[in-house]
Amino acid sequence: MDSTSYAAAVAANVERAILGAGLTVPGVARVTGIPRTTFARRLASDGFSPFSVAEVKAIANAVGTTAAALTTVYTEPVAAVA
Repeated sequence: MDSTSYAAAVAANVERAILGAGLTVPGVARVTGIPRTTFARRLASDGFSPFSVAEVKAIANAVGTTAAALTTVYTEPVAAVA
């Protein structure tokens, strides 16, 4: 997986986490201090404008998860543990 694909996958994780927490993108942008237009660009850029580590940490705090959860990306389905 190249860095652009990885950044796009992280952005998708961020968006799912926001929706899963029952929050909105503008609301999380406000709480994190990330300008709303920057936040929207990061989500819509297909990985060409990735979130910084500091932004991921702030988003994780805002949605009640960890930065590791937002940045973990699987390229293949994870096998079930028996």
